[in-house]
Amino acid sequence: MGMLRWICRDEKKLEESVSLFAKRGPILLLLCRASPILPEVSSCLAGATKMKFIRFLLFFGLATIPYAFAAARAGSISSLDDPSPAIFTAVGISLMLWLIWWRMAARWKSEAKIQSNE
Repeated sequence: MGMLRWICRDEKKLEESVSLFAKRGPILLLLCRASPILPEVSSCLAGATKMKFIRFLLFFGLATIPYAFAAARAGSISSLDDPSPAIFTAVGISLMLWLIWWRMAARWKSEAKIQSNE
């Protein structure tokens, strides 16, 4: 975690991030395609939290392979004259993943609030 401490100097935020990934790592890996930088950050957090490599491969693959197939399919039916399938697919997948991410974050926040009140 030494490198993470160098990147994120706010100890509280760092601990929150590591704790969240330790608890919810597989779900975060499944949703990491929602934004361009999230796959890289999620991969780094998987290593920093010492997630088992086979578990990382499983969940990262479950996120990446369908995304790659959908993007490839959309690209194959798109053309320079009609790029709309690729555009709609990219926007649709990102929007869907962000909505799921938003819903999961709200759920986790309410769970944390309930636990802190107990």
